[in-house]
Amino acid sequence: MEKGILYGIGVGPGEADLITKKAMDLLGRLDVVIVNRQKKHQKQGLRYCKTLLEKGCGS
Repeated sequence: MEKGILYGIGVGPGEADLITKKAMDLLGRLDVVIVNRQKKHQKQGLRYCKTLLEKGCGS
């Protein structure tokens, strides 16, 4: 089994454009992104990832 690194990235205070540059750069380099499945957090996490990936984060 190949070893990897697990990063925990907070989504910030509620707006996708407030996530740090460091977090955006890291998201742009990841092969896999996992978001919280709890109903109250799911939409926010998915919205951030979708917004950042559409903007081409890390590029």
